[in-house]
Amino acid sequence: MNDKIAAPKGVPEYLPPDSATFQRDAATGGQSWKLAWHAVPGAVKYEVLVRSTTAPTHQRVIDVGNVTTYLLAEQ
Repeated sequence: MNDKIAAPKGVPEYLPPDSATFQRDAATGGQSWKLAWHAVPGAVKYEVLVRSTTAPTHQRVIDVGNVTTYLLAEQ
């Protein structure tokens, strides 16, 4: 099993490499991804950008609100 997520194109340069983490969620048998990130001062909401590994650009934007974790229930 490959536990890698494709690196998105166009990641902002100001984004530190350790600012976000992801791992397969054990509670779902690895069917979902646990995403986590550091809060940004002044941010009022966050979005998760989703694309398949073969897509050249993001295909969907998920508004996750004012949280620093999200369970992405897809592969």
